[in-house]
Amino acid sequence: MQWIAGGDYRNGWRVENFDSFGGVWRPMPWHFRTLKSWAEVLHESGYSVANLHEPSHPHTHAPLSFLFIAEPTW
Repeated sequence: MQWIAGGDYRNGWRVENFDSFGGVWRPMPWHFRTLKSWAEVLHESGYSVANLHEPSHPHTHAPLSFLFIAEPTW
């Protein structure tokens, strides 16, 4: 299974080319974070994770994203 992150599960910059959409698209840079990194950023910003959703592709079941429900700790 290839990770959505492009096979490299580390924080860092990636380039999305939108090939799967068809048509003419310009590549776009985006910053990938691991689940642990997101939790650390939220904690450092004064939030805690109240809930987490991980939507997956309906056919391949590959993870698509993380959706956090965060609450302030202050």
